[in-house]
Amino acid sequence: MRISTLLVFLLFVWLPVGAATAYTVTLNGFNNSSMTAYADDASGLRASETVNPVALSYSYTSNNVDGLVSSEAQYSLTDFGFNITLSQARPSTFQTIARSHGTIFFSVNEDVDFVASGSYTAVDAAGNRILLLSRLFDITQSTYLYQSKQTSDVTANESFTLGLAEGDHANFNFGSLSGTLLAGNDYRFNFDAYIQSFPSEGSSATATGNFALTFIPEPGTGLLVTMGLVAMTARRKRSN
Repeated sequence: MRISTLLVFLLFVWLPVGAATAYTVTLNGFNNSSMTAYADDASGLRASETVNPVALSYSYTSNNVDGLVSSEAQYSLTDFGFNITLSQARPSTFQTIARSHGTIFFSVNEDVDFVASGSYTAVDAAGNRILLLSRLFDITQSTYLYQSKQTSDVTANESFTLGLAEGDHANFNFGSLSGTLLAGNDYRFNFDAYIQSFPSEGSSATATGNFALTFIPEPGTGLLVTMGLVAMTARRKRSN
């Protein structure tokens, strides 16, 4: 078989196989995962829902309404990553709060790169309490891969981006939002975001945001071999 013919075969047959997702993500190896969204109008019992995903793929939308407070969370957990999308609202009444938070325990069966991202934006003319927090912890090695927390109390129409320091009250960042997850290790992914009429009664507010932990598989053997053959062929053509 000529080199060019072999190369075409590898590019169109072997390359997709080598580049395909071969790893799997397993939930709850160390503990049970839980995700909660709640709305609290500060008059008594809150409206709250907690879900406990046990396997991938998992998709669910949680809607919670308590008086004029609402908290919606859309969860999408797959082998390609975890995505949480938020939509919240509260009145100006003191101590009302709309919040979504969760803890996902998981492991991977192959080394996999990851990228974390997120944002959270409030429409709040008076400026009141808003928080964005996310962490990724390697349980096996007892170390944080990253931590990111931003809190504001007085900034109107505040907006946060994960990994930055945009809060007027508190900011904390540690580690890197990208790295490698090791095969067989147990991990804990945390997220938390809320708007609250605190420390004083201000204006009504809404907020939208998202968290994403994206998994990027390392190149498979087929992909690496194909890339090597492409380079060899290019060098041979140049030498001729």
